[in-house]
Amino acid sequence: MRILYVANYQGNDLVKNRHILRNRSLGGSRKIELVSNVLKSKGHDVLILSTGMPAEGTWKFYKSYESTVSNNEDGGARVFYSSCIDSKYLKFLISFLSSFKFLLKESKVKPFDLILIYDIEEYPFFISWLYHSFVKRIPIILEYEDSIELSGRGIGLIRRTGWRIMGRWLSGRVKGIIGLNNQLTGSRYCKYDNRYTLPGIVSKTLCNLSLKRPLPFSGKGPFLAVFSGSLIKAKGVHYIINVAHKFKGRIKFVISGSGPLLNELTELAEHSGGDVDIVGCLDRMELDKLLTSADILLSPHEEENSGNILPFKLVEYLVSGGVVITTKDNRLTDDVFNYCEIMSPGDDALANSLEKVLTEREFMIERAKKGQVWAISKYSESVVSDSIHKLMLNSVNL
Repeated sequence: MRILYVANYQGNDLVKNRHILRNRSLGGSRKIELVSNVLKSKGHDVLILSTGMPAEGTWKFYKSYESTVSNNEDGGARVFYSSCIDSKYLKFLISFLSSFKFLLKESKVKPFDLILIYDIEEYPFFISWLYHSFVKRIPIILEYEDSIELSGRGIGLIRRTGWRIMGRWLSGRVKGIIGLNNQLTGSRYCKYDNRYTLPGIVSKTLCNLSLKRPLPFSGKGPFLAVFSGSLIKAKGVHYIINVAHKFKGRIKFVISGSGPLLNELTELAEHSGGDVDIVGCLDRMELDKLLTSADILLSPHEEENSGNILPFKLVEYLVSGGVVITTKDNRLTDDVFNYCEIMSPGDDALANSLEKVLTEREFMIERAKKGQVWAISKYSESVVSDSIHKLMLNSVNL
């Protein structure tokens, strides 16, 4: 089956060559990589269509180019990044025209059998609408990652109205849904019982490394606590740095990631009085090794139920085998949190959770082992590939 995967994917090469307003290489793009990998493992021909729109306002023209999905040792799916002008408004027009021209050319070579849309966003929607309306009416599957209704994030009236218009067009045309949580999986946009809840996918590499690792707290210390993710205020990384001095000699903190607060947090860490190392972005193999060497894995946030708590990261944390400390998001399935130590936002709450983990190590290790087994059994690549493959076949036959 030939699948058109319309998603704002950002591979390593794109992030290096274009300054992106919202860097998704640590978030959504990782899941897009893994979904495309499991589709290819089932013999599907996957083409990812992406924009990679820059955000510097230089009026520089970026030519379209083709690449492959990053971080796939078996050879990733093809990726097409559209042409673009670095201008606030023109970039959308140029990107749409570039993408649609490329799609027309690809369709003549071999038509697509199915469209997979990553979330209800402007680019995935309009490209899918153009193709579906003017080229070929083929089944649409919505990979539903976020909903304004569920996250409660305040946005402008124009964008909210546009979001609703997109949703109405999709209603009745969506033949299947892959939802981040049960609320999204049950969306009204699909009238068929062809749904799959997928909070995360775990790569074969991470699974293999995690099964070979020693139990947490096996060494004499200091123990290793790791944060991996975007360095933005909402992620609560500053909580980690603020409490580090209380655990000097007992816990070494390593922060991996990138974002607008990288320099600010690096300076804060240098004066924290604790053992904090900010290592920036790591390649996938280095990151997997770091995760599976951690005794504690951290996911603090400034707010509960904020929409910034990514379940696929928690699933990766659980598979890594360390003790997971996180704030909770009630919109996500409780199963993910059953194996985590839940904290409220704030410095004191994080410090108390860390003390509890150090004090009750035997219980924490046992729960981490159960969480690792649960996550691998539900979200390893082999398990997920069977479920998504079945959903794709059902969509074509509806």
